[in-house]
Amino acid sequence: MLFAAEMDEIQSAMLSATAACRDSIVKTFSENIQSDSHVDSTLNDLFAYFSDRSQAISHLASHGYAWDAEIILRCAYEAAAKIWLICLSPDSIRIKLIEEFRGISAEIHNRKKARKANFVKQLHLSRNAQYDSRVFNFLEDKEIFQHDEINKKERKAIEQKWSFTEIVNYLEANHPKDFPMKYITSLLFHYDAASHLIHSDDHALDLMLDRELRNQEELTLLTLSHTIRIWSDLVSLWFMSSETLRYRFDIVEKNLKLYEYIERFNELSDPIQEKFNQTQEHFYNTWQRKENSK
Repeated sequence: MLFAAEMDEIQSAMLSATAACRDSIVKTFSENIQSDSHVDSTLNDLFAYFSDRSQAISHLASHGYAWDAEIILRCAYEAAAKIWLICLSPDSIRIKLIEEFRGISAEIHNRKKARKANFVKQLHLSRNAQYDSRVFNFLEDKEIFQHDEINKKERKAIEQKWSFTEIVNYLEANHPKDFPMKYITSLLFHYDAASHLIHSDDHALDLMLDRELRNQEELTLLTLSHTIRIWSDLVSLWFMSSETLRYRFDIVEKNLKLYEYIERFNELSDPIQEKFNQTQEHFYNTWQRKENSK
């Protein structure tokens, strides 16, 4: 395989960088977490979820399943954004955010789950499958799965508030002065690309067709570059999440070792990315000339 040695080295650098970030996060929690803090326990749960998705993404991308990795990467984006929002909010707001996230949001989801469970229950009842319908009766129990008491407009506002798009737009406009997040909305591009893949829409099919139309040399470099970009996203998400947790606990001293791992990953990644960019020079130069001639 072309560039096999280079890709192995880049993958190793990615794993080292993400592992270093993970270890830094574990250390930060072990030294600062408060056992009775709902904020800390929620953050810990989100990091655990993010970490598991990260492993899945790394595995898929490393074995040639880049499109599938993109889909799971969207989950990692979602978890990371929630971590950032909670960590970068003032103390007085963090508690309210957690109450909303684990309280009202959960009750909203219970309401939706109960409604959809009823659809399945009706199907089982139509087949006289009384035993199969019991689980759906259980999911409709409001005493166990409490429903929210807010109106539809308020419900939609809360759901939108916790969406990835809304969070990154909010953080770019309202980030702490000592934790700049300008251009964080640039993450929306790849997040939306994953959305197309999830929904199997026309754009997703166009992406598949694009790969079929590339010549072999260009396709190889594109495929490798795509994998590296996914790895790069993972490294960035881990690093950003580690830094926001440091901010949450008012830890002033930076972990400079993390910067070294990230720099190493970027140094190894750049040559292949540059080789792919060179294959696109003719296309974009031709397009630019046409634009300039208008």
